[in-house]
Amino acid sequence: MPPTRTNMIQQPDFETQRQAYMELTKLCCSDKNQTDILSFLSKLQYSQDENDYDTLHTIIEFLGDNDYPFIVSLDWKQEVVDFELFLNEILQRNYNGLRVDFPKYNDNDFLPNVFNGFNEALQKHNLQIGFIDTQSDEYVFVVHQVCDKAKVTQLVNDIGYYYFDTKEEDIERQQLIEEKRLLELPTEYNVKMLLFWLLMLLLCPFFTYVAYRGFLKEGFSFMVIFVAISNLIFYYFSITNIIREFSLYRNNKSTLFKEKKWK
Repeated sequence: MPPTRTNMIQQPDFETQRQAYMELTKLCCSDKNQTDILSFLSKLQYSQDENDYDTLHTIIEFLGDNDYPFIVSLDWKQEVVDFELFLNEILQRNYNGLRVDFPKYNDNDFLPNVFNGFNEALQKHNLQIGFIDTQSDEYVFVVHQVCDKAKVTQLVNDIGYYYFDTKEEDIERQQLIEEKRLLELPTEYNVKMLLFWLLMLLLCPFFTYVAYRGFLKEGFSFMVIFVAISNLIFYYFSITNIIREFSLYRNNKSTLFKEKKWK
């Protein structure tokens, strides 16, 4: 039974991560591409600077800058054609120029819509896509041999992430992210706060009028600018808090929080 997935796996120490990246390189890259990547990984240093990329994205940046198709990151909004191009590049450079007939897709298809079909096409050649679950609005993936799935899954865990390889697992992943986000919010709406912010919103047009009359009389004086900016801030907080309270009310009526069972 797989572990219950939370937002992040417990972060392994840096040397464990380094060794895992090196083993992943040996499983997923051709001998020709391995040399420079392994050399880079052996010299990679851990950074505690909050402004630096994390280890995974530091490696992804190196791979992209040096044109090594290994660990690839795609934004969730990117088109399926980009996904296919990266896959073909990986096959060309790491798997002896293998040609795979991927299924046809529509221009308006989203990436998760093609995961299963593309994986099925690869599996005919004993390969598959493996995703590194970064719990963000990106898809990070490698291509590996089907027989190496257990090894790759463990190595992805050892770099601090979970692994998934199907559309169904991605849907479940998104549901878990959303449920965790909702669980971190207050679960009870506050009628008094809702009424307070409704009152603030009703007062905003009055202050808009005050700012307008002040502008006609004084132009862009300090007081007019102050009232106008304050009014915009009240508009923003009134609307966002009203939406928040209504969301909390709706969530109280829902049955989102069900126990997850792993088989």
